[in-house]
Amino acid sequence: MLGHQSNHVTKDERAENLWKKLIRQETDLSDETIAWMTRRILLLTEYMQYGCALIAYRKQNGEFYMARTTLVYYENSFHREYDI
Repeated sequence: MLGHQSNHVTKDERAENLWKKLIRQETDLSDETIAWMTRRILLLTEYMQYGCALIAYRKQNGEFYMARTTLVYYENSFHREYDI
């Protein structure tokens, strides 16, 4: 049908929309910044399924923290397949 758009939303789109909603609830950032953060989070979680990432951030109390993290061992640790 011409002009007909599907109402189907992919799993990736649902995950992206959820991240945007969560970030919007917790911050007063612009929509552009939220979209950028969401893309970075999704790329990071995709990468972490196959490798390790070093994440640096400030905790809510202002303390600086660095963590090495991966999802490589997710299935062994949680006894189920990783699903974003």
